[in-house]
Amino acid sequence: MSMVGGDRCDGSRWRFGCCTDISNTAWLITFKGTAYCIITAEQTYYDWRLRALSKLIFPHDSPACGNGAKNGSCIMMKIARLALALGLLTSVSAQVYASGLVLNDNELRNDLSWLSDRGVIQLSLSTWPLSQEEITRALKKAKPSYSSEQVVLARINQRLSSLKADFRVSGYTSTDQPGTPQGFAQSQPADNSLSLAFNNSGDWWDVHLQGNVEGGERISNGSRFNANGAYGAVRFWNQWLSFGQMPQWWGPGYEGSLIRGDAARPMTGFLMQRAEQAAPETWWLRWIGPWQYQISASQMNQYTAVPHTKIIGGRLTFSPFQSLELGASRIMQWGGEGRPESFSSFWDGLTGKDNTAGNDPNEPGNQLAGFDFKLKLEPTLGWPVSLYGQMIGEDESGYLPSANMFLGGIEGHHAWGKDAVNWYVEAHDTRSNMSRTNYSYNHHIYKDGYYQQGYPLGDAMGGDGQLFAGKVELVTEDNQRWSTRLVFAKVNPENQSINKAFPYADTLKGVQLGWSGDVYKTVRLNTSLWYTDANHGDSDDVGASAGIEIPFNL
Repeated sequence: MSMVGGDRCDGSRWRFGCCTDISNTAWLITFKGTAYCIITAEQTYYDWRLRALSKLIFPHDSPACGNGAKNGSCIMMKIARLALALGLLTSVSAQVYASGLVLNDNELRNDLSWLSDRGVIQLSLSTWPLSQEEITRALKKAKPSYSSEQVVLARINQRLSSLKADFRVSGYTSTDQPGTPQGFAQSQPADNSLSLAFNNSGDWWDVHLQGNVEGGERISNGSRFNANGAYGAVRFWNQWLSFGQMPQWWGPGYEGSLIRGDAARPMTGFLMQRAEQAAPETWWLRWIGPWQYQISASQMNQYTAVPHTKIIGGRLTFSPFQSLELGASRIMQWGGEGRPESFSSFWDGLTGKDNTAGNDPNEPGNQLAGFDFKLKLEPTLGWPVSLYGQMIGEDESGYLPSANMFLGGIEGHHAWGKDAVNWYVEAHDTRSNMSRTNYSYNHHIYKDGYYQQGYPLGDAMGGDGQLFAGKVELVTEDNQRWSTRLVFAKVNPENQSINKAFPYADTLKGVQLGWSGDVYKTVRLNTSLWYTDANHGDSDDVGASAGIEIPFNL
Protein backbone atom coordinates (compact mmCIF):
# COMPACT_ATOMS: atom_id res chain seq x y z
CA MET A 1 0.00 0.00 0.00
CA SER A 2 1.26 3.47 -0.74
CA MET A 3 0.08 6.97 0.13
CA VAL A 4 -0.11 9.36 -2.79
CA GLY A 5 1.67 12.46 -1.58
CA GLY A 6 -0.05 15.76 -2.20
CA ASP A 7 -3.43 14.23 -2.98
CA ARG A 8 -5.01 14.97 0.38
CA CYS A 9 -8.28 16.87 0.16
CA ASP A 10 -9.44 19.19 2.97
CA GLY A 11 -12.94 20.36 2.15
CA SER A 12 -11.83 21.22 -1.39
CA ARG A 13 -14.26 18.91 -3.26
CA TRP A 14 -11.29 17.36 -5.00
CA ARG A 15 -12.53 15.91 -8.31
CA PHE A 16 -11.52 12.27 -8.55
CA GLY A 17 -14.89 10.61 -8.90
CA CYS A 18 -14.70 8.74 -5.60
CA CYS A 19 -13.54 11.88 -3.76
CA THR A 20 -16.32 14.12 -5.06
CA ASP A 21 -18.32 16.22 -2.57
CA ILE A 22 -16.13 15.44 0.43
CA SER A 23 -16.47 18.08 3.11
CA ASN A 24 -13.91 16.68 5.55
CA THR A 25 -10.35 15.44 5.44
CA ALA A 26 -9.63 12.44 3.21
CA TRP A 27 -6.65 10.64 1.75
CA LEU A 28 -6.40 9.05 -1.67
CA ILE A 29 -4.69 5.68 -1.27
CA THR A 30 -3.58 3.25 -3.95
CA PHE A 31 -3.72 -0.42 -3.10
CA LYS A 32 -2.34 -2.85 -5.70
CA GLY A 33 -2.70 -0.14 -8.31
CA THR A 34 -6.33 0.70 -7.40
CA ALA A 35 -7.26 4.14 -6.05
CA TYR A 36 -9.50 4.45 -2.99
CA CYS A 37 -10.66 7.20 -0.63
CA ILE A 38 -10.09 6.78 3.10
CA ILE A 39 -12.15 9.49 4.79
CA THR A 40 -11.40 10.52 8.37
CA ALA A 41 -14.87 11.87 9.11
CA GLU A 42 -18.50 10.73 9.17
CA GLN A 43 -18.46 9.89 5.49
CA THR A 44 -18.56 6.85 3.23
CA TYR A 45 -15.42 5.65 1.45
CA TYR A 46 -15.93 4.80 -2.17
CA ASP A 47 -14.20 2.39 -4.45
CA TRP A 48 -13.70 4.05 -7.88
CA ARG A 49 -14.94 0.87 -9.54
CA LEU A 50 -17.90 -0.09 -7.36
CA ARG A 51 -18.77 3.47 -6.21
CA ALA A 52 -20.10 2.37 -2.84
CA LEU A 53 -18.44 -0.58 -1.16
CA SER A 54 -18.86 -0.07 2.57
CA LYS A 55 -18.96 2.40 5.44
CA LEU A 56 -15.66 3.42 6.96
CA ILE A 57 -16.30 5.89 9.80
CA PHE A 58 -13.82 7.52 12.13
CA PRO A 59 -16.20 9.54 14.36
CA HIS A 60 -14.90 12.71 15.96
CA ASP A 61 -17.22 12.21 18.94
CA SER A 62 -15.76 8.83 19.91
CA PRO A 63 -15.02 8.79 23.66
CA ALA A 64 -11.52 7.49 23.04
CA CYS A 65 -10.68 9.92 20.27
CA GLY A 66 -12.70 12.96 21.04
CA ASN A 67 -11.23 16.43 20.71
CA GLY A 68 -8.24 15.18 18.76
CA ALA A 69 -6.95 12.93 21.54
CA LYS A 70 -3.90 10.83 20.68
CA ASN A 71 -4.00 8.28 23.52
CA GLY A 72 -3.38 4.55 23.07
CA SER A 73 -7.05 3.60 22.84
CA CYS A 74 -7.62 6.13 20.07
CA ILE A 75 -4.65 4.88 18.08
CA MET A 76 -5.65 1.22 18.47
CA MET A 77 -9.22 1.99 17.37
CA LYS A 78 -7.99 3.72 14.22
CA ILE A 79 -5.57 0.89 13.45
CA ALA A 80 -8.35 -1.70 13.82
CA ARG A 81 -10.69 0.22 11.55
CA LEU A 82 -7.96 0.79 8.98
CA ALA A 83 -7.15 -2.95 9.02
CA LEU A 84 -10.82 -3.71 8.40
CA ALA A 85 -10.83 -1.25 5.50
CA LEU A 86 -7.74 -2.79 3.94
CA GLY A 87 -9.31 -6.24 4.25
CA LEU A 88 -12.30 -5.01 2.30
CA LEU A 89 -10.03 -3.43 -0.27
CA THR A 90 -8.17 -6.70 -0.67
CA SER A 91 -11.36 -8.66 -1.29
CA VAL A 92 -12.49 -6.20 -3.95
CA SER A 93 -9.05 -5.93 -5.52
CA ALA A 94 -8.94 -9.71 -5.97
CA GLN A 95 -11.80 -9.45 -8.43
CA VAL A 96 -9.87 -6.99 -10.58
CA TYR A 97 -6.65 -8.96 -10.54
CA ALA A 98 -8.05 -12.33 -11.58
CA SER A 99 -6.40 -14.42 -14.26
CA GLY A 100 -7.50 -14.74 -17.85
CA LEU A 101 -7.58 -13.16 -21.27
CA VAL A 102 -8.81 -9.68 -22.16
CA LEU A 103 -10.43 -9.30 -25.58
CA ASN A 104 -10.07 -6.31 -27.88
CA ASP A 105 -11.35 -3.14 -26.18
CA ASN A 106 -10.73 0.37 -27.47
CA GLU A 107 -11.16 2.24 -24.19
CA LEU A 108 -8.82 -0.07 -22.30
CA ARG A 109 -6.19 0.09 -25.04
CA ASN A 110 -6.24 3.90 -25.14
CA ASP A 111 -5.78 4.19 -21.37
CA LEU A 112 -3.01 1.59 -21.29
CA SER A 113 -1.30 3.33 -24.22
CA TRP A 114 -1.55 6.66 -22.40
CA LEU A 115 0.33 5.22 -19.42
CA SER A 116 2.78 3.15 -21.47
CA ASP A 117 3.85 5.94 -23.80
CA ARG A 118 4.37 8.28 -20.83
CA GLY A 119 6.67 5.78 -19.11
CA VAL A 120 4.32 5.06 -16.20
CA ILE A 121 4.05 1.37 -17.14
CA GLN A 122 5.84 -0.93 -19.56
CA LEU A 123 3.41 -3.07 -21.53
CA SER A 124 3.18 -4.40 -25.08
CA LEU A 125 -0.17 -3.54 -26.69
CA SER A 126 0.37 -4.84 -30.22
CA THR A 127 -0.91 -8.41 -29.70
CA TRP A 128 -4.54 -9.03 -28.69
CA PRO A 129 -6.08 -10.69 -26.74
CA LEU A 130 -3.96 -9.50 -23.83
CA SER A 131 -3.38 -11.55 -20.70
CA GLN A 132 -4.80 -10.07 -17.53
CA GLU A 133 -1.74 -11.23 -15.59
CA GLU A 134 0.51 -9.05 -17.76
CA ILE A 135 -1.74 -6.03 -17.26
CA THR A 136 -1.66 -6.69 -13.51
CA ARG A 137 2.12 -7.03 -13.52
CA ALA A 138 2.50 -3.74 -15.37
CA LEU A 139 0.11 -1.88 -13.07
CA LYS A 140 1.82 -3.18 -9.94
CA LYS A 141 5.08 -1.69 -11.21
CA ALA A 142 3.46 1.61 -12.22
CA LYS A 143 5.36 4.78 -11.36
CA PRO A 144 2.75 7.57 -11.31
CA SER A 145 4.07 11.08 -10.73
CA TYR A 146 0.89 13.12 -11.15
CA SER A 147 -2.71 12.88 -10.03
CA SER A 148 -3.77 12.64 -13.71
CA GLU A 149 -1.85 9.36 -13.93
CA GLN A 150 -3.61 8.09 -10.79
CA VAL A 151 -6.92 8.89 -12.47
CA VAL A 152 -6.01 6.75 -15.49
CA LEU A 153 -4.78 3.88 -13.30
CA ALA A 154 -8.09 3.83 -11.45
CA ARG A 155 -10.01 4.07 -14.72
CA ILE A 156 -8.19 1.00 -16.07
CA ASN A 157 -9.19 -1.02 -13.03
CA GLN A 158 -12.77 0.14 -13.44
CA ARG A 159 -12.73 -0.95 -17.08
CA LEU A 160 -11.22 -4.35 -16.27
CA SER A 161 -13.87 -4.89 -13.62
CA SER A 162 -16.57 -4.12 -16.18
CA LEU A 163 -15.09 -6.31 -18.92
CA LYS A 164 -14.61 -9.27 -16.55
CA ALA A 165 -17.86 -8.86 -14.60
CA ASP A 166 -19.74 -12.05 -13.69
CA PHE A 167 -22.53 -11.12 -16.10
CA ARG A 168 -22.47 -8.50 -18.81
CA VAL A 169 -25.30 -7.33 -21.05
CA SER A 170 -24.48 -5.19 -24.07
CA GLY A 171 -26.55 -3.80 -26.89
CA TYR A 172 -25.88 -1.93 -30.11
CA THR A 173 -28.07 -0.17 -32.65
CA SER A 174 -27.33 2.04 -35.65
CA THR A 175 -29.02 3.67 -38.59
CA ASP A 176 -26.69 1.81 -40.98
CA GLN A 177 -23.06 0.85 -41.48
CA PRO A 178 -20.45 3.64 -41.20
CA GLY A 179 -19.16 4.63 -44.63
CA THR A 180 -15.45 4.46 -43.76
CA PRO A 181 -13.24 1.57 -42.57
CA GLN A 182 -13.40 1.16 -38.80
CA GLY A 183 -10.38 0.75 -36.55
CA PHE A 184 -9.39 -1.35 -33.55
CA ALA A 185 -12.41 -2.93 -31.78
CA GLN A 186 -14.82 -0.62 -33.64
CA SER A 187 -16.31 -2.92 -36.30
CA GLN A 188 -19.83 -4.26 -35.79
CA PRO A 189 -21.16 -7.28 -37.75
CA ALA A 190 -24.80 -6.09 -37.66
CA ASP A 191 -26.87 -2.92 -37.41
CA ASN A 192 -28.59 -4.18 -34.26
CA SER A 193 -27.36 -6.66 -31.67
CA LEU A 194 -27.93 -7.82 -28.11
CA SER A 195 -25.33 -9.85 -26.20
CA LEU A 196 -25.28 -11.68 -22.88
CA ALA A 197 -21.95 -12.83 -21.46
CA PHE A 198 -20.95 -14.85 -18.40
CA ASN A 199 -17.40 -14.71 -16.98
CA ASN A 200 -15.67 -16.93 -14.47
CA SER A 201 -11.95 -17.29 -13.91
CA GLY A 202 -9.41 -18.60 -11.43
CA ASP A 203 -5.69 -19.06 -11.17
CA TRP A 204 -5.61 -21.57 -14.03
CA TRP A 205 -8.87 -21.19 -15.96
CA ASP A 206 -10.89 -18.50 -17.70
CA VAL A 207 -14.37 -19.09 -19.12
CA HIS A 208 -16.25 -16.49 -21.16
CA LEU A 209 -19.63 -17.72 -22.41
CA GLN A 210 -21.35 -15.32 -24.78
CA GLY A 211 -24.48 -15.45 -26.89
CA ASN A 212 -25.51 -12.82 -29.44
CA VAL A 213 -28.70 -12.14 -31.36
CA GLU A 214 -28.50 -9.81 -34.37
CA GLY A 215 -30.71 -7.93 -36.77
CA GLY A 216 -29.72 -6.22 -40.00
CA GLU A 217 -26.59 -8.30 -40.53
CA ARG A 218 -23.74 -6.53 -42.29
CA ILE A 219 -21.68 -9.72 -42.35
CA SER A 220 -23.97 -12.58 -43.35
CA ASN A 221 -23.61 -15.50 -40.95
CA GLY A 222 -26.47 -17.83 -41.86
CA SER A 223 -28.24 -17.23 -38.54
CA ARG A 224 -29.32 -14.37 -36.30
CA PHE A 225 -27.75 -16.19 -33.34
CA ASN A 226 -24.04 -16.78 -32.77
CA ALA A 227 -21.38 -17.19 -30.09
CA ASN A 228 -18.87 -14.62 -31.39
CA GLY A 229 -16.57 -13.67 -28.50
CA ALA A 230 -17.05 -16.88 -26.49
CA TYR A 231 -14.04 -18.92 -25.35
CA GLY A 232 -12.61 -21.16 -22.67
CA ALA A 233 -8.96 -21.13 -21.58
CA VAL A 234 -6.61 -23.01 -19.27
CA ARG A 235 -3.26 -21.88 -17.92
CA PHE A 236 -0.16 -24.04 -17.45
CA TRP A 237 3.52 -23.09 -17.02
CA ASN A 238 2.81 -19.40 -17.72
CA GLN A 239 0.98 -20.26 -20.96
CA TRP A 240 -2.67 -19.68 -21.84
CA LEU A 241 -4.28 -22.21 -24.18
CA SER A 242 -7.75 -21.19 -25.32
CA PHE A 243 -10.45 -22.37 -27.70
CA GLY A 244 -13.35 -20.34 -29.02
CA GLN A 245 -14.27 -17.43 -31.26
CA MET A 246 -11.84 -14.71 -30.19
CA PRO A 247 -11.00 -11.59 -32.19
CA GLN A 248 -7.28 -11.01 -32.74
CA TRP A 249 -5.13 -8.00 -33.56
CA TRP A 250 -1.49 -8.09 -34.61
CA GLY A 251 0.37 -4.83 -34.94
CA PRO A 252 0.78 -1.30 -33.54
CA GLY A 253 -1.82 0.41 -35.76
CA TYR A 254 -5.09 1.91 -34.57
CA GLU A 255 -6.91 2.07 -37.91
CA GLY A 256 -6.03 -1.45 -38.95
CA SER A 257 -3.56 -4.31 -39.06
CA LEU A 258 -2.20 -5.43 -42.40
CA ILE A 259 -2.06 -9.09 -41.37
CA ARG A 260 -4.58 -9.80 -38.57
CA GLY A 261 -7.34 -7.33 -37.76
CA ASP A 262 -10.85 -7.58 -36.35
CA ALA A 263 -13.01 -6.29 -39.24
CA ALA A 264 -14.35 -9.82 -39.93
CA ARG A 265 -16.18 -12.08 -37.53
CA PRO A 266 -13.81 -14.12 -35.33
CA MET A 267 -12.96 -17.61 -36.51
CA THR A 268 -13.34 -20.73 -34.37
CA GLY A 269 -10.03 -22.14 -33.24
CA PHE A 270 -7.19 -22.50 -30.77
CA LEU A 271 -4.89 -19.79 -29.47
CA MET A 272 -1.80 -19.99 -27.28
CA GLN A 273 0.27 -17.21 -25.66
CA ARG A 274 2.26 -16.31 -22.56
CA ALA A 275 0.49 -15.17 -19.41
CA GLU A 276 3.28 -12.86 -18.19
CA GLN A 277 5.74 -11.28 -20.60
CA ALA A 278 8.76 -11.27 -18.30
CA ALA A 279 12.23 -11.08 -19.84
CA PRO A 280 14.25 -14.32 -20.08
CA GLU A 281 16.23 -15.13 -16.94
CA THR A 282 19.10 -16.71 -18.87
CA TRP A 283 21.93 -14.16 -18.93
CA TRP A 284 22.64 -14.47 -22.64
CA LEU A 285 18.97 -13.86 -23.55
CA ARG A 286 18.20 -11.00 -21.18
CA TRP A 287 18.86 -8.48 -23.93
CA ILE A 288 15.56 -9.56 -25.54
CA GLY A 289 13.64 -7.88 -22.73
CA PRO A 290 9.93 -8.55 -22.15
CA TRP A 291 8.58 -10.78 -24.90
CA GLN A 292 5.33 -12.36 -26.05
CA TYR A 293 4.24 -14.86 -28.65
CA GLN A 294 0.85 -15.88 -29.98
CA ILE A 295 0.11 -19.01 -32.02
CA SER A 296 -3.33 -19.58 -33.51
CA ALA A 297 -5.01 -22.29 -35.57
CA SER A 298 -8.54 -21.65 -36.82
CA GLN A 299 -11.00 -22.73 -39.48
CA MET A 300 -12.61 -20.22 -41.81
CA ASN A 301 -16.39 -19.99 -41.87
CA GLN A 302 -18.47 -19.96 -45.07
CA TYR A 303 -15.38 -19.89 -47.29
CA THR A 304 -16.91 -21.20 -50.50
CA ALA A 305 -13.80 -21.32 -52.73
CA VAL A 306 -12.17 -24.00 -50.54
CA PRO A 307 -14.53 -25.00 -47.71
CA HIS A 308 -12.98 -25.65 -44.29
CA THR A 309 -9.80 -23.73 -45.09
CA LYS A 310 -7.48 -23.45 -42.09
CA ILE A 311 -5.73 -20.28 -40.92
CA ILE A 312 -2.51 -20.98 -39.02
CA GLY A 313 -0.36 -18.16 -37.76
CA GLY A 314 2.20 -16.98 -35.28
CA ARG A 315 3.49 -13.71 -33.88
CA LEU A 316 6.51 -12.79 -31.74
CA THR A 317 7.24 -9.45 -30.05
CA PHE A 318 10.11 -8.33 -27.83
CA SER A 319 11.41 -5.07 -26.32
CA PRO A 320 15.22 -4.95 -26.09
CA PHE A 321 14.96 -1.35 -24.88
CA GLN A 322 12.24 0.49 -23.01
CA SER A 323 11.89 2.76 -26.04
CA LEU A 324 11.65 0.04 -28.71
CA GLU A 325 9.31 -2.85 -29.47
CA LEU A 326 9.83 -5.15 -32.45
CA GLY A 327 7.34 -7.66 -33.86
CA ALA A 328 7.24 -10.38 -36.51
CA SER A 329 4.06 -12.03 -37.81
CA ARG A 330 3.26 -14.83 -40.23
CA ILE A 331 -0.01 -16.40 -41.36
CA MET A 332 -0.87 -19.21 -43.77
CA GLN A 333 -4.11 -20.24 -45.46
CA TRP A 334 -3.77 -24.00 -45.72
CA GLY A 335 -5.73 -27.17 -46.30
CA GLY A 336 -9.47 -27.29 -46.79
CA GLU A 337 -11.78 -29.47 -48.83
CA GLY A 338 -9.94 -31.09 -51.73
CA ARG A 339 -6.56 -29.77 -50.56
CA PRO A 340 -3.71 -31.80 -49.01
CA GLU A 341 -3.69 -31.70 -45.21
CA SER A 342 -0.79 -34.04 -44.57
CA PHE A 343 2.11 -33.22 -42.28
CA SER A 344 4.45 -33.00 -45.28
CA SER A 345 2.19 -30.41 -46.92
CA PHE A 346 2.09 -28.41 -43.70
CA TRP A 347 5.87 -28.69 -43.31
CA ASP A 348 6.42 -27.45 -46.87
CA GLY A 349 4.31 -24.42 -46.09
CA LEU A 350 5.98 -23.83 -42.74
CA THR A 351 9.47 -24.00 -44.23
CA GLY A 352 8.58 -21.71 -47.14
CA LYS A 353 8.53 -24.33 -49.90
CA ASP A 354 5.39 -22.85 -51.40
CA ASN A 355 6.80 -20.18 -53.70
CA THR A 356 6.53 -22.38 -56.77
CA ALA A 357 6.61 -21.00 -60.27
CA GLY A 358 3.40 -19.60 -61.71
CA ASN A 359 0.00 -20.65 -60.43
CA ASP A 360 0.98 -24.12 -59.29
CA PRO A 361 -2.16 -26.01 -58.11
CA ASN A 362 0.02 -28.10 -55.78
CA GLU A 363 1.22 -25.08 -53.82
CA PRO A 364 0.75 -25.86 -50.08
CA GLY A 365 -0.91 -22.60 -49.12
CA ASN A 366 -1.19 -18.82 -49.23
CA GLN A 367 1.07 -16.91 -46.86
CA LEU A 368 1.53 -13.40 -45.54
CA ALA A 369 4.40 -12.33 -43.30
CA GLY A 370 6.21 -9.24 -42.14
CA PHE A 371 7.52 -7.02 -39.39
CA ASP A 372 6.42 -4.09 -37.26
CA PHE A 373 7.95 -1.70 -34.76
CA LYS A 374 7.10 0.95 -32.21
CA LEU A 375 9.58 3.61 -31.09
CA LYS A 376 8.74 5.56 -27.94
CA LEU A 377 10.31 9.00 -27.61
CA GLU A 378 9.54 9.43 -23.90
CA PRO A 379 12.56 7.46 -22.55
CA THR A 380 15.06 9.50 -24.60
CA LEU A 381 13.44 12.89 -25.23
CA GLY A 382 10.79 13.03 -22.52
CA TRP A 383 8.01 13.44 -25.11
CA PRO A 384 4.85 11.30 -24.74
CA VAL A 385 4.95 10.59 -28.48
CA SER A 386 5.64 7.36 -30.39
CA LEU A 387 6.33 6.37 -33.98
CA TYR A 388 5.18 3.02 -35.36
CA GLY A 389 5.04 1.08 -38.59
CA GLN A 390 4.20 -2.26 -40.17
CA MET A 391 5.30 -3.99 -43.38
CA ILE A 392 3.56 -7.17 -44.57
CA GLY A 393 4.45 -9.08 -47.72
CA GLU A 394 2.28 -11.26 -49.94
CA ASP A 395 5.36 -13.04 -51.27
CA GLU A 396 8.91 -13.94 -50.28
CA SER A 397 12.27 -13.21 -51.84
CA GLY A 398 15.62 -14.03 -50.28
CA TYR A 399 13.88 -15.20 -47.08
CA LEU A 400 12.33 -11.74 -46.62
CA PRO A 401 8.80 -10.48 -47.35
CA SER A 402 8.22 -9.00 -50.80
CA ALA A 403 5.23 -7.50 -52.66
CA ASN A 404 4.77 -5.50 -49.48
CA MET A 405 1.93 -3.49 -47.99
CA PHE A 406 2.76 -0.63 -45.62
CA LEU A 407 1.37 1.12 -42.54
CA GLY A 408 2.89 4.02 -40.61
CA GLY A 409 1.78 6.36 -37.88
CA ILE A 410 2.56 8.72 -35.02
CA GLU A 411 0.66 8.91 -31.74
CA GLY A 412 0.69 11.13 -28.66
CA HIS A 413 -0.68 10.93 -25.13
CA HIS A 414 -0.87 14.10 -23.04
CA ALA A 415 -2.29 15.38 -19.76
CA TRP A 416 -4.59 18.40 -19.65
CA GLY A 417 -5.05 19.04 -15.97
CA LYS A 418 -6.55 15.79 -14.70
CA ASP A 419 -7.93 14.96 -18.16
CA ALA A 420 -6.17 12.78 -20.75
CA VAL A 421 -5.67 13.52 -24.44
CA ASN A 422 -4.92 10.80 -27.02
CA TRP A 423 -4.24 11.39 -30.71
CA TYR A 424 -2.77 9.66 -33.73
CA VAL A 425 -2.19 10.19 -37.44
CA GLU A 426 -1.93 7.05 -39.56
CA ALA A 427 -1.48 6.04 -43.20
CA HIS A 428 -2.04 2.65 -44.91
CA ASP A 429 -1.31 1.36 -48.39
CA THR A 430 -2.52 -2.16 -49.15
CA ARG A 431 -1.38 -2.14 -52.78
CA SER A 432 1.67 -4.30 -53.44
CA ASN A 433 4.76 -2.11 -53.23
CA MET A 434 2.46 0.95 -53.23
CA SER A 435 1.54 0.50 -56.90
CA ARG A 436 0.48 -3.00 -58.00
CA THR A 437 -3.20 -3.99 -57.74
CA ASN A 438 -5.05 -7.31 -57.90
CA TYR A 439 -2.35 -8.98 -55.81
CA SER A 440 -2.76 -8.20 -52.09
CA TYR A 441 -5.14 -10.53 -50.24
CA ASN A 442 -5.56 -12.58 -53.46
CA HIS A 443 -4.59 -16.15 -54.33
CA HIS A 444 -5.06 -18.46 -57.31
CA ILE A 445 -6.13 -21.43 -55.14
CA TYR A 446 -7.95 -19.67 -52.31
CA LYS A 447 -9.94 -17.56 -54.75
CA ASP A 448 -12.11 -15.89 -52.11
CA GLY A 449 -8.87 -14.26 -50.99
CA TYR A 450 -7.82 -13.31 -47.48
CA TYR A 451 -11.43 -12.59 -46.59
CA GLN A 452 -14.01 -14.42 -44.50
CA GLN A 453 -17.65 -13.97 -45.51
CA GLY A 454 -16.37 -11.19 -47.76
CA TYR A 455 -14.74 -9.17 -44.97
CA PRO A 456 -10.95 -8.83 -44.68
CA LEU A 457 -8.94 -10.71 -42.10
CA GLY A 458 -6.26 -8.05 -42.48
CA ASP A 459 -6.78 -4.34 -43.07
CA ALA A 460 -10.41 -3.23 -42.68
CA MET A 461 -10.55 -1.68 -46.16
CA GLY A 462 -9.26 -4.82 -47.87
CA GLY A 463 -6.59 -5.02 -50.56
CA ASP A 464 -5.45 -2.34 -53.03
CA GLY A 465 -6.56 0.53 -50.79
CA GLN A 466 -5.03 3.73 -49.49
CA LEU A 467 -6.05 5.36 -46.22
CA PHE A 468 -5.11 8.48 -44.28
CA ALA A 469 -6.75 9.00 -40.90
CA GLY A 470 -6.39 10.99 -37.72
CA LYS A 471 -8.17 10.96 -34.41
CA VAL A 472 -8.19 13.08 -31.24
CA GLU A 473 -9.78 11.86 -28.01
CA LEU A 474 -10.37 13.77 -24.77
CA VAL A 475 -10.99 11.64 -21.67
CA THR A 476 -12.31 13.66 -18.76
CA GLU A 477 -11.73 13.03 -15.08
CA ASP A 478 -15.23 11.58 -14.68
CA ASN A 479 -14.61 9.04 -17.49
CA GLN A 480 -16.37 10.74 -20.37
CA ARG A 481 -14.74 10.28 -23.78
CA TRP A 482 -15.11 12.82 -26.57
CA SER A 483 -13.51 12.04 -29.93
CA THR A 484 -13.21 13.35 -33.48
CA ARG A 485 -11.95 11.18 -36.34
CA LEU A 486 -11.15 12.25 -39.92
CA VAL A 487 -10.66 9.73 -42.74
CA PHE A 488 -9.65 9.87 -46.40
CA ALA A 489 -9.59 6.54 -48.21
CA LYS A 490 -9.45 5.08 -51.70
CA VAL A 491 -10.89 1.58 -51.69
CA ASN A 492 -11.13 -1.38 -54.10
CA PRO A 493 -10.01 0.41 -57.30
CA GLU A 494 -10.45 -2.78 -59.38
CA ASN A 495 -14.01 -3.50 -58.12
CA GLN A 496 -12.99 -6.90 -56.75
CA SER A 497 -16.08 -8.93 -55.93
CA ILE A 498 -14.34 -10.76 -53.07
CA ASN A 499 -14.27 -7.52 -51.04
CA LYS A 500 -17.80 -7.16 -49.69
CA ALA A 501 -16.75 -4.56 -47.11
CA PHE A 502 -16.19 -2.07 -49.96
CA PRO A 503 -17.49 -3.73 -53.14
CA TYR A 504 -17.00 -0.72 -55.46
CA ALA A 505 -14.10 1.51 -56.41
CA ASP A 506 -14.62 4.61 -54.33
CA THR A 507 -13.00 7.64 -52.72
CA LEU A 508 -14.26 8.27 -49.20
CA LYS A 509 -13.98 11.41 -47.10
CA GLY A 510 -15.47 11.07 -43.65
CA VAL A 511 -15.79 12.62 -40.20
CA GLN A 512 -16.88 10.70 -37.12
CA LEU A 513 -17.77 12.14 -33.70
CA GLY A 514 -17.98 10.00 -30.59
CA TRP A 515 -19.03 10.27 -26.95
CA SER A 516 -19.16 7.69 -24.19
CA GLY A 517 -19.79 7.96 -20.48
CA ASP A 518 -21.26 6.34 -17.39
CA VAL A 519 -24.97 7.16 -17.26
CA TYR A 520 -25.78 5.29 -14.03
CA LYS A 521 -23.16 3.76 -11.76
CA THR A 522 -21.41 1.16 -13.97
CA VAL A 523 -23.89 1.40 -16.87
CA ARG A 524 -22.01 2.86 -19.83
CA LEU A 525 -23.38 4.45 -22.99
CA ASN A 526 -21.43 4.81 -26.27
CA THR A 527 -22.64 7.03 -29.10
CA SER A 528 -21.31 7.95 -32.53
CA LEU A 529 -22.34 10.30 -35.32
CA TRP A 530 -20.74 10.24 -38.78
CA TYR A 531 -20.85 11.78 -42.22
CA THR A 532 -19.22 10.22 -45.30
CA ASP A 533 -18.81 11.88 -48.68
CA ALA A 534 -18.26 9.26 -51.37
CA ASN A 535 -17.75 9.42 -55.13
CA HIS A 536 -20.02 6.40 -55.50
CA GLY A 537 -23.43 8.10 -55.38
CA ASP A 538 -25.17 5.51 -53.23
CA SER A 539 -22.54 5.72 -50.51
CA ASP A 540 -23.04 9.31 -49.27
CA ASP A 541 -24.10 8.81 -45.73
CA VAL A 542 -25.14 10.47 -42.49
CA GLY A 543 -25.56 8.01 -39.66
CA ALA A 544 -25.60 7.45 -35.94
CA SER A 545 -25.14 4.58 -33.51
CA ALA A 546 -25.55 3.89 -29.81
CA GLY A 547 -24.32 1.11 -27.57
CA ILE A 548 -24.90 0.23 -23.93
CA GLU A 549 -22.94 -1.93 -21.48
CA ILE A 550 -24.43 -3.23 -18.22
CA PRO A 551 -22.11 -5.33 -16.01
CA PHE A 552 -23.36 -7.35 -13.01
CA ASN A 553 -21.37 -8.98 -10.24
CA LEU A 554 -22.74 -11.71 -7.97
